[in-house]
Amino acid sequence: MTPERNPREAFDRLFSNRIRGEVTTNRAARDFYNKSILDFVTEDTHNLRKHLGRTDQSKLDDYLDTVREIEKRIETAEKFAIQTPDMDHPRGVPDDYDEHLRLMYDIMAVAFQTDTTRISTFLPSHDGNNRSFNEVGVKEGHHSLSHHQNNKGKLEKIGKISQFYVDQFSYFIQKLADTPDGDGSLLDNSMIVFGGGISDPNRHSHSNLPVILAG
Repeated sequence: MTPERNPREAFDRLFSNRIRGEVTTNRAARDFYNKSILDFVTEDTHNLRKHLGRTDQSKLDDYLDTVREIEKRIETAEKFAIQTPDMDHPRGVPDDYDEHLRLMYDIMAVAFQTDTTRISTFLPSHDGNNRSFNEVGVKEGHHSLSHHQNNKGKLEKIGKISQFYVDQFSYFIQKLADTPDGDGSLLDNSMIVFGGGISDPNRHSHSNLPVILAG
Protein backbone atom coordinates (compact mmCIF):
# COMPACT_ATOMS: atom_id res chain seq x y z
CA MET A 1 0.00 0.00 0.00
CA THR A 2 1.29 3.46 -0.88
CA PRO A 3 2.37 5.43 2.22
CA GLU A 4 0.07 8.30 3.19
CA ARG A 5 1.53 11.35 4.99
CA ASN A 6 -1.63 13.47 4.89
CA PRO A 7 -3.57 12.90 8.15
CA ARG A 8 -6.89 13.72 6.48
CA GLU A 9 -6.34 11.15 3.71
CA ALA A 10 -5.13 8.54 6.20
CA PHE A 11 -8.19 9.14 8.36
CA ASP A 12 -10.53 8.81 5.36
CA ARG A 13 -8.89 5.57 4.28
CA LEU A 14 -9.51 4.05 7.69
CA PHE A 15 -12.87 5.54 8.56
CA SER A 16 -14.52 6.43 5.24
CA ASN A 17 -17.70 4.60 6.23
CA ARG A 18 -17.77 6.11 9.73
CA ILE A 19 -17.10 9.80 9.21
CA ARG A 20 -19.51 11.96 11.20
CA GLY A 21 -22.20 13.46 8.99
CA GLU A 22 -22.23 10.80 6.27
CA VAL A 23 -25.82 10.18 5.22
CA THR A 24 -26.93 6.65 6.12
CA THR A 25 -28.85 6.19 2.87
CA ASN A 26 -25.78 7.13 0.84
CA ARG A 27 -23.65 4.59 2.70
CA ALA A 28 -26.31 1.90 2.25
CA ALA A 29 -26.58 2.63 -1.47
CA ARG A 30 -22.81 2.44 -1.88
CA ASP A 31 -22.58 -0.88 -0.04
CA PHE A 32 -25.48 -2.29 -2.09
CA TYR A 33 -23.79 -1.14 -5.30
CA ASN A 34 -20.50 -2.79 -4.31
CA LYS A 35 -22.22 -6.05 -3.41
CA SER A 36 -24.32 -6.15 -6.57
CA ILE A 37 -21.19 -5.77 -8.71
CA LEU A 38 -19.49 -8.63 -6.88
CA ASP A 39 -22.56 -10.85 -7.35
CA PHE A 40 -22.62 -10.03 -11.05
CA VAL A 41 -18.92 -10.76 -11.50
CA THR A 42 -19.17 -14.05 -9.61
CA GLU A 43 -22.12 -15.30 -11.66
CA ASP A 44 -20.52 -14.26 -14.94
CA THR A 45 -17.19 -15.91 -14.18
CA HIS A 46 -18.82 -19.19 -13.16
CA ASN A 47 -20.48 -19.35 -16.59
CA LEU A 48 -17.19 -18.48 -18.29
CA ARG A 49 -15.33 -21.21 -16.40
CA LYS A 50 -17.17 -23.93 -18.32
CA HIS A 51 -15.51 -22.83 -21.58
CA LEU A 52 -11.92 -22.50 -20.32
CA GLY A 53 -8.94 -24.83 -20.25
CA ARG A 54 -7.30 -25.96 -17.03
CA THR A 55 -4.68 -23.19 -16.96
CA ASP A 56 -7.20 -20.44 -17.55
CA GLN A 57 -9.52 -21.99 -14.97
CA SER A 58 -6.73 -21.73 -12.41
CA LYS A 59 -6.24 -18.05 -13.26
CA LEU A 60 -9.96 -17.47 -12.97
CA ASP A 61 -10.04 -19.18 -9.58
CA ASP A 62 -7.32 -16.83 -8.37
CA TYR A 63 -9.42 -13.91 -9.56
CA LEU A 64 -12.51 -15.22 -7.76
CA ASP A 65 -10.48 -15.58 -4.56
CA THR A 66 -9.70 -11.88 -4.82
CA VAL A 67 -13.41 -11.11 -5.29
CA ARG A 68 -14.28 -13.15 -2.21
CA GLU A 69 -11.65 -11.26 -0.21
CA ILE A 70 -13.30 -7.98 -1.20
CA GLU A 71 -16.66 -9.39 -0.06
CA LYS A 72 -15.15 -10.22 3.33
CA ARG A 73 -13.76 -6.71 3.64
CA ILE A 74 -17.19 -5.21 2.95
CA GLU A 75 -18.75 -7.49 5.56
CA THR A 76 -16.09 -6.51 8.09
CA ALA A 77 -16.70 -2.82 7.39
CA GLU A 78 -20.43 -3.32 7.96
CA LYS A 79 -19.78 -5.25 11.18
CA PHE A 80 -17.82 -2.41 12.75
CA ALA A 81 -19.68 0.46 11.08
CA ILE A 82 -21.33 1.45 14.37
CA GLN A 83 -17.96 2.38 15.84
CA THR A 84 -17.16 6.03 15.26
CA PRO A 85 -13.67 7.24 16.13
CA ASP A 86 -13.62 9.67 19.02
CA MET A 87 -11.53 12.12 17.08
CA ASP A 88 -12.10 15.22 14.99
CA HIS A 89 -11.70 14.86 11.25
CA PRO A 90 -8.15 16.11 10.39
CA ARG A 91 -7.95 19.04 7.99
CA GLY A 92 -4.64 18.21 6.31
CA VAL A 93 -0.90 18.36 6.96
CA PRO A 94 -0.09 20.65 9.94
CA ASP A 95 2.66 23.22 9.58
CA ASP A 96 4.34 22.05 12.80
CA TYR A 97 6.23 18.78 12.35
CA ASP A 98 5.69 17.58 15.91
CA GLU A 99 1.96 18.23 15.59
CA HIS A 100 1.97 16.33 12.28
CA LEU A 101 3.65 13.29 13.84
CA ARG A 102 1.36 13.27 16.87
CA LEU A 103 -1.71 13.54 14.67
CA MET A 104 -0.57 10.47 12.73
CA TYR A 105 0.03 8.64 16.01
CA ASP A 106 -3.46 9.68 17.17
CA ILE A 107 -4.96 8.17 14.01
CA MET A 108 -3.13 4.89 14.58
CA ALA A 109 -4.23 4.79 18.22
CA VAL A 110 -7.90 5.34 17.42
CA ALA A 111 -7.69 2.78 14.60
CA PHE A 112 -6.46 0.20 17.11
CA GLN A 113 -9.05 1.30 19.66
CA THR A 114 -11.94 0.83 17.23
CA ASP A 115 -10.43 -2.40 15.86
CA THR A 116 -10.45 -0.87 12.38
CA THR A 117 -7.05 -2.45 11.84
CA ARG A 118 -4.71 -4.56 13.91
CA ILE A 119 -1.56 -3.82 11.93
CA SER A 120 -0.02 -0.45 11.13
CA THR A 121 3.34 0.67 9.76
CA PHE A 122 4.48 4.26 10.19
CA LEU A 123 7.63 5.76 8.68
CA PRO A 124 8.07 9.17 10.39
CA SER A 125 10.63 10.26 7.81
CA HIS A 126 12.32 8.85 4.73
CA ASP A 127 15.96 7.83 5.25
CA GLY A 128 17.11 10.34 2.64
CA ASN A 129 15.16 13.25 4.11
CA ASN A 130 17.32 16.32 4.66
CA ARG A 131 14.86 18.50 6.57
CA SER A 132 16.10 20.77 9.33
CA PHE A 133 14.74 20.59 12.89
CA ASN A 134 14.04 24.08 14.16
CA GLU A 135 11.86 22.33 16.77
CA VAL A 136 15.05 21.37 18.61
CA GLY A 137 17.34 24.15 17.37
CA VAL A 138 19.00 22.21 14.54
CA LYS A 139 19.22 24.22 11.31
CA GLU A 140 21.30 21.75 9.28
CA GLY A 141 19.71 18.97 7.26
CA HIS A 142 19.22 15.61 8.97
CA HIS A 143 20.75 13.51 6.21
CA SER A 144 23.77 15.79 5.87
CA LEU A 145 24.39 15.61 9.61
CA SER A 146 24.15 11.83 9.54
CA HIS A 147 27.49 11.74 7.70
CA HIS A 148 29.05 13.16 10.83
CA GLN A 149 32.63 11.77 10.53
CA ASN A 150 32.58 11.58 14.36
CA ASN A 151 32.41 15.35 14.59
CA LYS A 152 31.29 16.14 18.15
CA GLY A 153 29.06 19.06 17.15
CA LYS A 154 27.28 17.04 14.48
CA LEU A 155 26.84 14.06 16.83
CA GLU A 156 25.18 16.32 19.39
CA LYS A 157 22.76 17.62 16.78
CA ILE A 158 21.99 14.09 15.57
CA GLY A 159 21.30 13.23 19.22
CA LYS A 160 18.79 16.09 19.47
CA ILE A 161 16.98 14.87 16.36
CA SER A 162 16.88 11.30 17.64
CA GLN A 163 15.54 12.54 20.97
CA PHE A 164 12.83 14.46 19.11
CA TYR A 165 11.62 11.29 17.39
CA VAL A 166 11.76 9.26 20.61
CA ASP A 167 9.68 11.94 22.36
CA GLN A 168 6.97 11.62 19.68
CA PHE A 169 7.04 7.84 20.01
CA SER A 170 6.75 8.19 23.79
CA TYR A 171 3.61 10.27 23.24
CA PHE A 172 2.10 7.40 21.21
CA ILE A 173 3.00 4.76 23.81
CA GLN A 174 1.53 6.86 26.62
CA LYS A 175 -1.66 7.34 24.62
CA LEU A 176 -2.02 3.57 24.20
CA ALA A 177 -1.29 3.07 27.91
CA ASP A 178 -4.01 5.59 28.84
CA THR A 179 -6.65 3.96 26.60
CA PRO A 180 -8.69 1.24 28.37
CA ASP A 181 -9.02 -2.03 26.48
CA GLY A 182 -10.50 -5.20 27.98
CA ASP A 183 -9.04 -5.85 31.43
CA GLY A 184 -6.09 -3.56 30.81
CA SER A 185 -4.97 -0.90 28.36
CA LEU A 186 -4.57 -0.77 24.61
CA LEU A 187 -0.81 -0.97 25.16
CA ASP A 188 -1.25 -4.20 27.17
CA ASN A 189 -2.89 -5.77 24.12
CA SER A 190 -0.45 -4.45 21.53
CA MET A 191 3.09 -5.13 20.31
CA ILE A 192 4.78 -1.94 19.11
CA VAL A 193 8.22 -2.01 17.49
CA PHE A 194 10.19 1.22 17.11
CA GLY A 195 13.63 1.55 15.62
CA GLY A 196 15.84 2.30 12.66
CA GLY A 197 17.56 0.39 9.89
CA ILE A 198 21.01 1.89 10.52
CA SER A 199 22.95 2.02 13.80
CA ASP A 200 25.77 4.28 12.57
CA PRO A 201 24.74 6.37 9.53
CA ASN A 202 28.29 7.59 9.04
CA ARG A 203 29.33 4.03 8.10
CA HIS A 204 25.89 2.81 6.99
CA SER A 205 26.19 0.07 9.60
CA HIS A 206 23.25 -2.36 9.73
CA SER A 207 24.31 -4.28 12.86
CA ASN A 208 23.39 -3.64 16.51
CA LEU A 209 20.30 -1.74 15.43
CA PRO A 210 18.47 0.47 17.96
CA VAL A 211 15.11 -1.25 18.52
CA ILE A 212 12.39 -0.85 21.16
CA LEU A 213 9.61 -3.41 21.72
CA ALA A 214 6.75 -2.00 23.78
CA GLY A 215 3.49 -3.57 24.92
